[in-house]
Amino acid sequence: MISSVLGCASLDINVEEKKSENYKIGKLPKHWEAIQDTQADASFSSLRSAATIYINSLCERYNNASLDILSQNLLRGVDDVEIEVEEFVTLSNRKAKHTVATGSLDGVQVKMNIYVLRKDYCLYDFTYTARPGNYEKDVKDFENLLHTFKTVDNKE
Repeated sequence: MISSVLGCASLDINVEEKKSENYKIGKLPKHWEAIQDTQADASFSSLRSAATIYINSLCERYNNASLDILSQNLLRGVDDVEIEVEEFVTLSNRKAKHTVATGSLDGVQVKMNIYVLRKDYCLYDFTYTARPGNYEKDVKDFENLLHTFKTVDNKE
């Protein structure tokens, strides 16, 4: 399994973080298993490729930070970063920043697929991380999962 430096931007250790409770995502195929004991809202590891998916939310903070800066913060701690894709896309009817980058985490080469979205006063980031040779094996699962993301009203 490839662990990642990922979280919602750069977090202050002594500040209580407010996570979103107002979103849903679909299910991944059976070769993905949940990872316990992470700071992410949800995290998964592929039994097929050792890739990981991390989903994070953070509300009522970083409201003034651009999606560009928030995306760059997710790559902090990754050495020798090379950006392959950097674009704005629509995700859950909102503008989102999409980045695909390669680099190394603790000396291990990785390829990362990152989406950052701000919606309803919350920031969401979705990250897929794999070894470059295994990247294509499960990236479609990640992309399919992204399209199931939706925010919900607690009054439903």
